Amino acid sequence: MYPYFESIRCYNGRIYNLKYHEERMRRTRARVGYGSEVQRIRRLITIPHSCQRGLYKCRVSYGRTVGPITLHAYPAKPINHLQPIAVTLDYPVKAEDRSAINQAYSLRGEADDIIMVRNGLITDTSYHNIVIKTSDGLYTPTRPMLDGTMRARLLDKGIIKTRALTLRDLMSSQAIYLINALNPLGKVVIKPSMILDL
Repeated sequence: MYPYFESIRCYNGRIYNLKYHEERMRRTRARVGYGSEVQRIRRLITIPHSCQRGLYKCRVSYGRTVGPITLHAYPAKPINHLQPIAVTLDYPVKAEDRSAINQAYSLRGEADDIIMVRNGLITDTSYHNIVIKTSDGLYTPTRPMLDGTMRARLLDKGIIKTRALTLRDLMSSQAIYLINALNPLGKVVIKPSMILDL
């Protein structure tokens, strides 16, 4: 009934990057034929007293209308190794059906997560957009699996730029940052040596 969702950062009672989530909801609704009009979701979110301190994931489910909104504590998950996996899948909207990504994730072996490689180019991990640090700046893949809201914000602010990236680019980078709505730039940092062989 609610095939799409947004995961929104709620930290110490404050909601972050809401305009980017609403914009992605508009794009998704237009893409699937629901029209592009979206309710202002901030007025639908109530943050209880028990969620006023710390980091929480606010999950907003939606379809033709906005569905359940939930808040859950968001624990940090350590990532020590990434396994590159060649994929042919697409995930253009943030949908409940992640079966293709989950199938790729199941091939990670001993790694904590995967790096999806499509047509020889880096896209995303299973839950993060990727940013690399080089001697001339910060770059994110031109064509990610999913246009993340944190990625969109960093691009708008000119903090990162897009570039077609290969595994070789990752391996020769100074650092790799994993970003998503809950993890801003610099929170999850990966060394190139933590990437396993394809």
